Amino acid sequence: MRRSLALVIAGLSFLALPRSSFAATPPADLETRRKALNDLLAEQWDYTLSTTPEFASILGDKRWNDKSTDVSLAAIEKDLARTQEFLARFEAIDTSGFPDQERLNQRLMTFAKQRHLAASTVDLNEQVISVRELLRRSLGETIMLTTE
Repeated sequence: MRRSLALVIAGLSFLALPRSSFAATPPADLETRRKALNDLLAEQWDYTLSTTPEFASILGDKRWNDKSTDVSLAAIEKDLARTQEFLARFEAIDTSGFPDQERLNQRLMTFAKQRHLAASTVDLNEQVISVRELLRRSLGETIMLTTE
C-alpha cells in the first residue's frame, strides 16, 4: 500500500513539472516550422512566376500575361537582393523532425539560392576575342569579323 501511494505521489509530481522541463520539441512548434517552410516555398514559387511571366504562361498561370520578363540591370539587382532574402529565410528554418521530403526541399532551395548568388559576370567581348581565330576560320572569308 505504501509503495502504491509513493508511485501515485511520484506520478502527480511528474505532472506538476513545468512544460519547459521536457526536452522534446512541442508538436505545435514542429507544425509551425513545417507551415513556415511550406508558406515560404509557395511565396518563392509565386515570386518566380511573377518575375518570369512567360514561364508562368507556359505553365497555365495567366496572372502576368500583360507583362514580360524585365532584364534590366535594376531588375537583376532587385532579384539578387530578393534571392539573398529568400536564402536567409530558408537557412533560418530548423528542419529537425521534418519528413525527409520537406528537409530535402529546404536543402535544395538553399542550394539553388546559393548557386544563383554565386553566378559571375561574363565579359562577352573578352569571350569573343579569345575565340576570334576560331571564328574567323569557321565563318570563312565571306563574313568579316571585327573585334576591338
